[in-house]
Amino acid sequence: MGFFSGPMSFDRFHIESSKAQKLNAKHIERLEQFVIAQSGEPSLDEPRVGFTGGGHLLDLSVSAEKNLLDDVLHCGIRIDTTKVPAALRKAWLQMEVETMTADEPGRRLSKAERQQVNEAVEERVQQEAGDGRFRRMQHVSLLWDAGQEFLYLSGGGSTAAEQCLDLLSRAFELSLDRASAGWLARQWCLTNKHEAAWEALVPTVFHEEASGAIAWVSDLSINFDFVGNEFLLWLWWHFEAESDTIQLADKSQVVGMLNRTLSLECPEALSGKETISAESPVRLPEA
Repeated sequence: MGFFSGPMSFDRFHIESSKAQKLNAKHIERLEQFVIAQSGEPSLDEPRVGFTGGGHLLDLSVSAEKNLLDDVLHCGIRIDTTKVPAALRKAWLQMEVETMTADEPGRRLSKAERQQVNEAVEERVQQEAGDGRFRRMQHVSLLWDAGQEFLYLSGGGSTAAEQCLDLLSRAFELSLDRASAGWLARQWCLTNKHEAAWEALVPTVFHEEASGAIAWVSDLSINFDFVGNEFLLWLWWHFEAESDTIQLADKSQVVGMLNRTLSLECPEALSGKETISAESPVRLPEA
């Protein structure tokens, strides 16, 4: 279960609007209505997207006892896609052409014959894909914290996230806004009356020869997500120079460390990217 064991990566979304703020049995009923088994078969054109119980890829059982804990709902979303490999399509096409030109090897096909060959290949694609042999399943874990008005999707990527958001919109009529590092920083500034400081925020220049420009931030867009990169750099400094323990606002403590891999990218897109792998990559000379 993605949020209950092992390492994870996730996208966080803020719930902008929801008709029901309190999670209850009705939400379980909606899960059951949109479970993956009820969503029909995936086609070559459209994926099949539906909920799972969250335990594993084939877990289709949902219940209040299993998936609800106070104002938190946990489940999974499965995305089934069917795609025939391009190399296999090409092989079938070649076989059809060879069959049609068996009496005159090397003969060029007429327009009508090419159309006939393409139709034969498409028919075979549909037949071969119909038994599920080319089906791929992707599983995304979902954690819905109604009390904090946040929703988390573990892993998946941008395309999977869009498909998950579409399912959540249809099932629960949720309107979600990606809570990126810039979004979180802006909410903090608004809450603590630092609007002026927010409007004046610019990337920090750490080297006298740096311009302060960030390649992936367009001058035409309002994007303050660079504060996430700077926060990670601050964490790195804090763990190395101060302590591996950070005290939170509620007086609880978090212990952290940077290990295994460290990914670096030139903000000006001049020297590319580098990934350093080691038990403690931050202690290597490259870092």
